Amino acid sequence: MFVADVGLGGAVCLQGLWMLQTGLTLYVDAFIPDGCHKLLDVVSGVEGSTKCELEDSRLRAVAILDLVFVVHVMFVVLIVMVTYGVIAKSYGVRRLGGSYEALPTAASSVADSSSNHIQMKALTGTQA
Repeated sequence: MFVADVGLGGAVCLQGLWMLQTGLTLYVDAFIPDGCHKLLDVVSGVEGSTKCELEDSRLRAVAILDLVFVVHVMFVVLIVMVTYGVIAKSYGVRRLGGSYEALPTAASSVADSSSNHIQMKALTGTQA
């Protein structure tokens, strides 16, 4: 269950970083790839807000964005692994099939402390 939560947190972190990168690439002039420009006559929406004049410029921009996405994925995986390692080191690794021990009761602490079992009530009557 914890691994699923860590994976979900990493995915949300990656989504946020990628949305930030997409916004920078589409709307900030310093981050728009060479050979492409921002269209000023677009009223709203992301579709078509930047345009590359040459096909080579468009392919170069796509390759740069693919590389940036891989860098973002590697960054998030590294951060998740380091965080998981720090938490595992500080809290210890818990095993799923750990040992079971009897729970202490008030009666066992007053009575004989050498026996760790609880006396159960006898079943009486018939089950309907």
